[in-house]
Amino acid sequence: MLHDLLRALIASPNLAADDVLIDALRIGQAHEQPIILAALLSRKSVRGLSGVVELYEKLPERLQVDVLENIGEFHPAIRECARSEIPTRRINAMKMIAHGRQGRLSYVLGENLHSGDEQFSKAAASAMSALARWVVRS
Repeated sequence: MLHDLLRALIASPNLAADDVLIDALRIGQAHEQPIILAALLSRKSVRGLSGVVELYEKLPERLQVDVLENIGEFHPAIRECARSEIPTRRINAMKMIAHGRQGRLSYVLGENLHSGDEQFSKAAASAMSALARWVVRS
């Protein structure tokens, strides 16, 4: 029955399906979360993937690895979240750029370096430093 529900949510054009899946990812059991993440990845909506970005730091390590293995699917959501007024989304987007080694999104970090909010400029500087260390080691 759960699989039928997930198929219906994946196929639904209703944006509320993204909200349901994000809530399920947030409160779901450890064995359910990978299935829910896969459903969000299947929908490929910026709204749903932005919810994953917001939850990124709170996800279990295995799910964080899954997110980073699919980082290309998150590019539109990361770009949007890195400009968000929601601090968690914005900071997690920058962390995902660094952890996912997404140098092609470094322009988003540059935008945040000049933020008037110190938490965003510090997160951007930290992410840029992490990318620079990765480049030097490569």
